[in-house]
Amino acid sequence: MMRHLHRVSENYEENKMSPSNLGIVFGPTLLRPLVSVDVSMVALLETTYQSLLVEFLITHHQHIFDAPPPAPTTPLPDTLPGDVFRRARRLLQGLTLALRTPPLEEPCPENAPAL
Repeated sequence: MMRHLHRVSENYEENKMSPSNLGIVFGPTLLRPLVSVDVSMVALLETTYQSLLVEFLITHHQHIFDAPPPAPTTPLPDTLPGDVFRRARRLLQGLTLALRTPPLEEPCPENAPAL
């Protein structure tokens, strides 16, 4: 969306929609206040911040949204997906077998009350 709004702002001479004007228009819609009590006063106070943030997002959309993903912080596992699948299937089969096996009944001591 920010890429599209940036393209709109590139035609400022024709459509008069600069990043600032687009921020004023789209800020309150994209960044609504979270509170539901007396929204009108909160919305009025936050309009400036909303429009500035949307203007910033439009202007710098390439650096924010088109940046390459960060490098993984943990190394990837050495196992192949097939190995993981086979191990998970064996684990699941073991659990299924354990659930099907009835528990062993312990003999009641002679002095225990009968149920």
